[in-house]
Amino acid sequence: MIQVVIRRLEPALGLTLGFMLFSGLSFAQQANFSGDWKLKETQYVEGNRYGNAMAKSIGIKQDSDSFWLNRAFDDGKGNLTPIQETLAQNGKQTSRVTIKSKRKKVLTLAWAADKESFVITIVTYAPSDDSKMDFRDTDTYSLDASGGLTVDHKSENFTNSDNYECKGIYQK
Repeated sequence: MIQVVIRRLEPALGLTLGFMLFSGLSFAQQANFSGDWKLKETQYVEGNRYGNAMAKSIGIKQDSDSFWLNRAFDDGKGNLTPIQETLAQNGKQTSRVTIKSKRKKVLTLAWAADKESFVITIVTYAPSDDSKMDFRDTDTYSLDASGGLTVDHKSENFTNSDNYECKGIYQK
């Protein structure tokens, strides 16, 4: 009797399991942030209002393994300074030394559980001591309902406590 009931339920169980697996795979896909984004508006949340806090433009290219950022910041004299970063999508740290200041920077990309947003953490070390943190910048990237990009930027300065937070609104 039990075998008859199980045999009758097998097709339904197979469909249910298949649906659950497909749903899990669909849910695990990452939002696609690829594109060229231009700063539309900067909103200051707290702290000093730095004119170069948000990139004027952001180019993003992502694939299953890597994430490429090409950001252009105003240098305060009306010129744009490009900063290019390549980050691993698996959370592995990327480290480099800046050309001008010779500071060590360590970058990490972490996806939110829902894969709809991600956080890039950039730790900048003192030029004279690459074990002493000078700054930590935390940027949270998310897409809004209209297809725009929002970047929440928090900067912590461990030398003089000049911390600030702002938000950049970007459009393609």
